[in-house]
Parts: sequence; C-alpha cells; structure tokens
Amino acid sequence: MTDATAYLLNNRIGPCAGEGWFCDPVGGVAFIDGVFVVTDSINRRAADRVMPVVKEEQVALCRVLRQRLSPNDTVVDVGTGSGVLGLYAARVCGARVIAIDIAARSCRFARRNARMNSVRLSSDVGSLASGEMVVIHQEL
Repeated sequence: MTDATAYLLNNRIGPCAGEGWFCDPVGGVAFIDGVFVVTDSINRRAADRVMPVVKEEQVALCRVLRQRLSPNDTVVDVGTGSGVLGLYAARVCGARVIAIDIAARSCRFARRNARMNSVRLSSDVGSLASGEMVVIHQEL
C-alpha cells in the first residue's frame, strides 16, 4: 500500500481516483484530481518549510493547467516546493516537466511525491518523455 492510499484509508477520504480535491494544510496532505501530495504542516515554523497546498492557489492553478496544457508540452516549474504543479502537469496533462528549486529539502519532497504518484523521474532534461519529470536542485 502506498503512503497516499494509507492516508486516504486512515482518514476515510475517497474516492482516490478521478476528479475532486481535498486539502489538509495542518496535516500536510492534498489530493487534486488523482494527484496526492505530501507537504509540511502549515504549523511547522521553519525557514525550509515546504508550503502546504491550498484551494485558492494550487488547486486553482492545476485547473488552469488542465485547460491549457497538451501532452508533450514542456513546463518549467520554478520554485517547485512539493512539486504539486509539476506533478499535475505531468500526470494529468501528460506534459514534460522541469522542476527547479533552491532548497534541497523541497527537491526531496518533489521527488518523493513523484514516486508516490508513479510519475517517472528522469535525470536528463534532453530525454524527457511525455508525463515525465526531472527535479533539479540549483543553489543560488
């Protein structure tokens, strides 16, 4: 059982497929149209906090991505954080995603979330296929 499935079952949230959204900023989890994302809790007070998903921001942006992206489009997700927008673009829209963040911790969250959502991680930007993602840690 994946972390996503375990969370959904333990918290009686469902169904976990198809359209719909659920955000728990305190618990640090979100589900948007079949994409499950783990973040930090909104209550974690630290400079390296990976911001939680909220309806007014990420859910709305995901819906815009769904309307505007096509398979094989390329998306650059600058300041990826948990990777929610890049993951959505790859998994739901079939885009090729280059996700970049200056925080190594955010990149770890983005990679973990990609694995939980069965989004293939690539190590080479030049060989990205539709629905794949590369996460790049780039310090300033």
